[in-house]
Amino acid sequence: MSASQRVSRGFHRLAVLSAAIPLLLGIIYSLWSSYQTANDELNRHDKLECAREHATLWPPVTTSSVGDETTSSVGEDEETGIPLSLKSVGCSDRDDDMVSYAEAANPPEFNWWKSYARHIASILALTAAISLGAYSVIRAIGWVIGRFAAS
Repeated sequence: MSASQRVSRGFHRLAVLSAAIPLLLGIIYSLWSSYQTANDELNRHDKLECAREHATLWPPVTTSSVGDETTSSVGEDEETGIPLSLKSVGCSDRDDDMVSYAEAANPPEFNWWKSYARHIASILALTAAISLGAYSVIRAIGWVIGRFAAS
């Protein structure tokens, strides 16, 4: 086996090792981060469902004066996004948990697996790109050094 082949083989092993490290760390991080994010979104959805179930506890919608008329239309308030405190209806312990009346009245459907997959896909794509980049750089360095060893 020639010197250039030994150098090339050594750099190939180094490149695989260098690519495996960020790949493993990225996989672990993506699993953990996506799990946390999906659970946070599920928690928020549960709070919205709780607020919808306790609609009778909502504070009365404020009336607004327009010209000489006084209107009290929930439809207009839903469009403007008047905040509803989740603590006031007993759906949260935090003072800063706020949602709009429209969001609480009609919470969107939630699928935990969809949320998890959406978050993990982007992180895994970035992880694969970083690992491939690390592998390619080390192999390119090995190719250049291997050419010098052959001459």
